[in-house]
Amino acid sequence: MKFFTAHCVRCYIEDDVYTIGLSDDEFDPIDFVILSRMQDENEIGLLINDNDFEFSNAIDRVSFKFDELHILIRPQNIDQVDYSRIQIRLDDVPAKFKQHLIQLFKPSDVELMV
Repeated sequence: MKFFTAHCVRCYIEDDVYTIGLSDDEFDPIDFVILSRMQDENEIGLLINDNDFEFSNAIDRVSFKFDELHILIRPQNIDQVDYSRIQIRLDDVPAKFKQHLIQLFKPSDVELMV
């Protein structure tokens, strides 16, 4: 399991890509997770600081409750990702964070619990 506290959370749409970035530091992160989806596609990208490349369709389920985001990795992707789940505590939850999660994950086959 990977765990860290995200002191920096960014949610945005740029060039038709929905993106949520979470990191332990805004300018010099050691731990980070970037979730992304092209506007017209259903695949969710997962980029973490421990790997040099983005994983596609590696996420099975995502849950967000209060100030914690839990990402469960699909069993067939655990070896590549190196984790079965990622747990992130958000230091400061952006006002529309739930809406951004829904917008990012809604068209995908990832189970989202908010």
